[in-house]
Amino acid sequence: MARDLSGASQYIEGSSGVISTVANPITMFIRARRNSTTTEGYAGGLGGTSSSNALIAMRGDVGADPIQARIARSGNGVVGVNAGTYSSDTWTACTLIVKGIGATDNESWQDNTQAVGSNATVQWSPTFAANQPLFGRFPDGSGYLIGMIASFAIWGAALTAAEIASLVAGFSPRRIRPSALDVYVPHVRAIQDICGKILSWTEGGSPGVFEHPRSYGV
Repeated sequence: MARDLSGASQYIEGSSGVISTVANPITMFIRARRNSTTTEGYAGGLGGTSSSNALIAMRGDVGADPIQARIARSGNGVVGVNAGTYSSDTWTACTLIVKGIGATDNESWQDNTQAVGSNATVQWSPTFAANQPLFGRFPDGSGYLIGMIASFAIWGAALTAAEIASLVAGFSPRRIRPSALDVYVPHVRAIQDICGKILSWTEGGSPGVFEHPRSYGV
């Protein structure tokens, strides 16, 4: 079942870091369904600290309600790349592509809608502590999602538009470039169902379960 984070102060956090460098590109993907288009909420990503993170935000607090690829590095500020428009109570496929250290063409995707951002000063180079998967809030305890999440995955590669389209269509991350798939958290069953480098997770606020969006080849 998908995880229901609709209650107050509910979130999920991985117990350990999952990557040690972003010298090579990474792609993060998650399905999210928000109950609000008026507030800022964080679906998921890597974010053990408030100043060094790479997260997928659903920005109901700004015009057009975009999916935002939020990339921060300590001492170098934050870059946000906005794509598409999400609707409340509707499953949305969210993708963030970090091109690696030295790159400025990071990408945000809302379903099949792509945006490419440029910021020469913000190059994400996380510490181990900032590698922890985080779902449903910002690292400082703000920006609770108030909604549902499912199918979080990380690849050690920049996925193509065709591969992202397959994810949007409902194909399991297991079926998309499996040789580069580092982490996959299906959220299909009401247990800790984990593939890859996450050892376990902790849950804050006792999240519930919700009907999972259709997925092919879980």
